[in-house]
Amino acid sequence: MLTRTLTPAPSSGPGPGLLFALSAWTWSSPGLDGQDIAHILLAHPPGRTSHDTPAAIEGQMRCIAASLGPFAGVHDVITDLNGCLRVIGSRVLLKFGGSRYGLRLPAHSGWTDLVTRRGQAVLMLGLDPLPQSATAARLDTYLDAGRTADRLLFGLAHASWPSRPCTTPDSTERELPWNPSSAPGWTPTSPRSPPSSPPPSRPLPS
Repeated sequence: MLTRTLTPAPSSGPGPGLLFALSAWTWSSPGLDGQDIAHILLAHPPGRTSHDTPAAIEGQMRCIAASLGPFAGVHDVITDLNGCLRVIGSRVLLKFGGSRYGLRLPAHSGWTDLVTRRGQAVLMLGLDPLPQSATAARLDTYLDAGRTADRLLFGLAHASWPSRPCTTPDSTERELPWNPSSAPGWTPTSPRSPPSSPPPSRPLPS
């Protein structure tokens, strides 16, 4: 789900067209301390026209990364992101630096509680296309291939609440239509979301 402010504001981040095209998956996995930490994967589906080449899609994902960064590569130490997770009740919104828009993430209560309790989540951006209809097995393959080819970007997104707003200037929001059940492999009653064998967490900053 996208959100946007009711009052106009300059925007240098990703627009609604790009954000609407993104797919998101959420799950939890043990971190280096042995405790679960929330994970998020954002990816762009394959293009529908001849202009939506893999190179063009990679460029769009790097635009997303620039608005959230700094991101780390597979072999780097994970870094803190400028974008943040805004927790509003049972909803978790991903806010982008320089943009009036945010992305509502698919989240069941256990995952949201984990974000609230730990105050952070590992955010991954896939540079290669991934269909919205991808199964858990397809996600596993995608993540394995992305780690091998260094086609995943990693960052640590921190959570905020209405009483402690994000550093982005926008604070008044409304939701645009989106159906969370359309997220592949995710169900509101599931304690986890795919992939079935999540990747290990990257080293976290001290």
